[in-house]
Amino acid sequence: MRIFYTLILIVPMLILSSCASTATEKIIKKSGDTGTWKENSDVYKNAGKIYFTGIASGAMTETEAFKRAESDAFAQVSKYFGVEVNSTTTIRDRETSGKSSYDIGIKNNLTGTSIKLKNYTFEKKYVEKWKRKNIEYDAKVLLSIPVTEMNKIKMATENLCGWSIKSEDTVNEEMISQFVREFGRIKKLNIQPSATSFDKFGSENSIINNGETSKFLLITIKQKTASELNNSKIYLEISVDLISVIDKIIIDNYTAQFETSDTSKDIAEKKAYNSVFEQIYVQ
Repeated sequence: MRIFYTLILIVPMLILSSCASTATEKIIKKSGDTGTWKENSDVYKNAGKIYFTGIASGAMTETEAFKRAESDAFAQVSKYFGVEVNSTTTIRDRETSGKSSYDIGIKNNLTGTSIKLKNYTFEKKYVEKWKRKNIEYDAKVLLSIPVTEMNKIKMATENLCGWSIKSEDTVNEEMISQFVREFGRIKKLNIQPSATSFDKFGSENSIINNGETSKFLLITIKQKTASELNNSKIYLEISVDLISVIDKIIIDNYTAQFETSDTSKDIAEKKAYNSVFEQIYVQ
């Protein structure tokens, strides 16, 4: 009986002790942006932007709380693109503009460089100062990214490469198509199934500024026949510009030429194309 009475006394004491521990947790101070955004942790789109919420709790300082919440928001961006990133190890690099860029955790399989988020804004921030066992800070941030920036990243992750033929001469489009597919395989490019008419762009600058893929192959062809050369030869020159639409630069250029004097025009043309292709493949 004595043991039974002892247990009756101990159990209420434990419950009271637990309640007392919980009761010591209270918010001392709140600051920052208020509103319904704090209750929404889902990714959503509004007015040409995509929004992500970052959350952190139990930080020792307000600065640390915001830093961890921002890292959590960036980790949500990576998850959006199918990459699982630990929010405690997110990588931010200081750009020349003074603003940080965020490495989303995917590398460009052509250049090997990291794909980064550069255009973003933390539109709202909120922090609570808590009295727990120690003084702790919980924070939330609202990260907005323009849809255009997200589309750029999407293009980069998909590594889709468009292509176009630029020539004033009649060219063998079937052989060029075969060449592009093989070139894409060698260079690890996700080649679009069909070419885009160069007339749609009109210039290299227009491709760089208005291309709808992350990369673009501009294939310039100069072909001269025997009648133009006043002899029995066929001359073929092909130049391939590999353009980064996202970075707005020409990544590389591949050029090759070939002359042949076969009497059969069809045989001469195929020999010229195949020779030029083989030269480019190994560059």
